[in-house]
Amino acid sequence: MQHADGLSHALEFAATPVLFGALGWWLDRTLGLAPVLTIALGAFALVATSVAFLARYQAAMVREEQGKPWTRRRT
Repeated sequence: MQHADGLSHALEFAATPVLFGALGWWLDRTLGLAPVLTIALGAFALVATSVAFLARYQAAMVREEQGKPWTRRRT
């Protein structure tokens, strides 16, 4: 993860739940449901985006920590 990726991460956090929510809204209107799918798909997208960001962050931290003095094992 690089600092230059900030805008793309912000767009991902904002746009993905909105797009999934819009899809849920369209499906709700098409199927005649209450806003169940709007909320469900929007929440799913928010959780999935958060989990993906956390996984990328943890992988970046592992790469960053490699070879540092505090990560070396004493023999």
